[in-house]
Amino acid sequence: MSTPSYANNNDLISPTVLRDEIVGPFLTYAKTNKMAAFIGETGIPPTAAGRTALKNLLDKAKAEKVPVTLWVTGPGTDGEKMSLEASNQAETVALVTPYFAERIALWGYAQA
Repeated sequence: MSTPSYANNNDLISPTVLRDEIVGPFLTYAKTNKMAAFIGETGIPPTAAGRTALKNLLDKAKAEKVPVTLWVTGPGTDGEKMSLEASNQAETVALVTPYFAERIALWGYAQA
C-alpha cells in the first residue's frame, strides 16, 4: 500500500524530492561504485505535484540509463492511490506513456 507520506494526496510534494532526495543518493552510490542500478515499484498520488516529481525522476533515470518500474495495477490494488488503473490517474498515464514506448536497448548501453 502507499506510503503514509501520501496521506491526503500530498499536494505539496517537492518536484525534486524523488529525483534528488529519495533516489539521488542511490544513483550516486551506484555510479561511484560502477554498479548497475534499477528502481522498482515507484508511484505517485494523482496530483499535479506528484506528476512533476515523477517526470523529474523518469528524466533523471533515463539520463543515467537506469530502468524504473511503476506501480501500475493488478489484483488487490482497488483504492490504491498509486494504481495507474484508477480513473483519477489518467493524466499520469498520459505522462508516462511515452516512456513506456522506449526500449532500454535504445539507451546506448555497451554490449557485453
